[in-house]
Amino acid sequence: MNPYKVLGLEENATQEEIKNAYRRLSKENHPDTGGDPKTFMNIKKAYDMLSNKETKDAFDLYGVPIDFLKEAKELAFTVFMEVQLQINDGGPLDPAIKYFIVTGQIPKYENEMKELEEKKIKLQKRLLHILEKPEDDFITQNGLEVIDRYENDYKIVMLQRDLYKKALELLTGYQFDRLQLMRPSRRFDFVGEDGMKISFDLDAYLRRKKEFA
Repeated sequence: MNPYKVLGLEENATQEEIKNAYRRLSKENHPDTGGDPKTFMNIKKAYDMLSNKETKDAFDLYGVPIDFLKEAKELAFTVFMEVQLQINDGGPLDPAIKYFIVTGQIPKYENEMKELEEKKIKLQKRLLHILEKPEDDFITQNGLEVIDRYENDYKIVMLQRDLYKKALELLTGYQFDRLQLMRPSRRFDFVGEDGMKISFDLDAYLRRKKEFA
């Protein structure tokens, strides 16, 4: 649901415009005066989303309605569970968590963002290079739709990356075991949520620990 479209507003609408649109539409569509209950509820949901700074900012940035902090906390706990279950007994949990996110997850999403941006720019240039167009210019029309999809996909991938960044920040507030309980092996293997296997090399981590500070 796009809350701006529900309220009939542009995406740069002010809080005053949002409030006025909500008052008008909720009055026009109130069930007590013959309005459709579902439409009325969607109007209320749209207003609740846009009148709250955090959810409005999240939608403006990522294009989806989301409670960013709540989602980040859930992701942080998922990461904690995955890592603590999969590293060897006695392995240091604190650097393993950071290694999993910083080395395994964030770069993956940043690479996807880069690929989507490159695809969008290349297609935009191709469309601009069309010198003559028939009246039924289906190539440009379909191309612009694909560009919109690239932009939407970019926002979704960026959301995943930023959630991992926030999850790392939240997990950093905890003091897990670091280097006290060490097995002879200094390499630990675990699998990410996408099935990708990640090897954690403690020696490599120690050499690069300043990057994770």
